[in-house]
Amino acid sequence: NYIESLPFLIPSTIISGIYFPECALAGVWGNLLGRIIFTVGYKIAPPMRRPGMMIIMLCNLMMMILSIVTAVFYLSG
Repeated sequence: NYIESLPFLIPSTIISGIYFPECALAGVWGNLLGRIIFTVGYKIAPPMRRPGMMIIMLCNLMMMILSIVTAVFYLSG
């Protein structure tokens, strides 16, 4: 599901990076860290992938919220 999340991650990083570059960077690095934890956990035992998935989902949620806030800031002037 890494490929499936890229169409969301790339545009949300670009959009949220307009007003929140540090948070966008943290979201991308958090996504990468979550992906590594997910992969290592999945190799150990499939249920061990949950912590990595939670990190990925939280970073995606943060990026989505920041993208919406950026759009509001941009459209309001």
